[in-house]
Amino acid sequence: MQATSVYDEGYDALDLATNVAAEYVRKFQTGDLSKLISPNAPESAQVARTLMTVDTACELPQAWLDANRIGVIPRIIKLRSGDVLETRDNDSTLKFIEEIKAGGHTDALSAPLSPLEMRDQLQKLMSSGTDAVLQVSSAASRSKFFVNALSATQSLVLIHNKVRRSMGNKTPLTAWVVDSLNAFGGVGVQLAHAVSLRESGATSAQIAVALNAFRRNVHTLIVPHDLSFIERTARSVERVKVPRWKIYLAGILGIRPIFHLNADTARTMGRASNYALAIDQVFRTTESQIKLGLASPFICVSYAGRLEDIESSAEFVALRALCHRNGIALSLSVMSMTGVLMLGPRALSVSFASQHLKT
Repeated sequence: MQATSVYDEGYDALDLATNVAAEYVRKFQTGDLSKLISPNAPESAQVARTLMTVDTACELPQAWLDANRIGVIPRIIKLRSGDVLETRDNDSTLKFIEEIKAGGHTDALSAPLSPLEMRDQLQKLMSSGTDAVLQVSSAASRSKFFVNALSATQSLVLIHNKVRRSMGNKTPLTAWVVDSLNAFGGVGVQLAHAVSLRESGATSAQIAVALNAFRRNVHTLIVPHDLSFIERTARSVERVKVPRWKIYLAGILGIRPIFHLNADTARTMGRASNYALAIDQVFRTTESQIKLGLASPFICVSYAGRLEDIESSAEFVALRALCHRNGIALSLSVMSMTGVLMLGPRALSVSFASQHLKT
């Protein structure tokens, strides 16, 4: 799905003629982000000036992203039948999960857009009033998304500032790409923190600096269900290979591991004698961190399946009640296609920010 364009000449945009740069901006600028998302989103000046984006593997509901004026950059799901763009659409993701459960997509992969494709996506999300772009990226150590985002943003800034100078506009377009150091819902927790900072009046530069400090307090707990994915999960999460005999033994005994991600570290946090107990342990750990005090009042839960399965569980009901009593926002979403490919159907991911959980 590699793009070519008449605007790719001199990719760093230093050799791009001003008239060609201006044509690019006019061609791809579709208008205000408000035309693409919820009309009920906040209208502060900082929101209007700043384009905040994230990729589809952030594990946040589309409704939340719309309500907070977040631009979503799709990923590419590479299937044997061809490439498809991943979105935060629950129906298509649930269909994808069912196809995996039926034995399909065994060789499917998730990949970021190319820098050129990403640049064009960013341009489509910009409005004439955009003065800053802030991207929150999945961990650079786990995905090429961050590197591609840097290249895309550099090109976008150079093109726009060349056009602005030619028009006598002395206000440059500025941009930041934040390496979240995290994956799955950990990216979503950082994005929620960025939104709260934006609503408090922080500039994009201040938000980027704050996220660089905040990101090391973000934790993600993961419970895989499908044992056939445990090897892939361990390779994705811990970046180690699990011997097949261990997977076979876990299958016989019904054991489910609990993985813990925090910034650049990943480990097996514990094991439970079955899937339900592993889920219970994750929710109990989350509750204990709430009682100790979270670093940000937001929890991101994603599940690779129908949300009713989680919403009806006593453990989730208890967690939701505790969050309500403590003024904590609890987000529940269908896991992204990218997450499903890494963790498997019925996998659970819970992310939060805390300074108390040991790594």
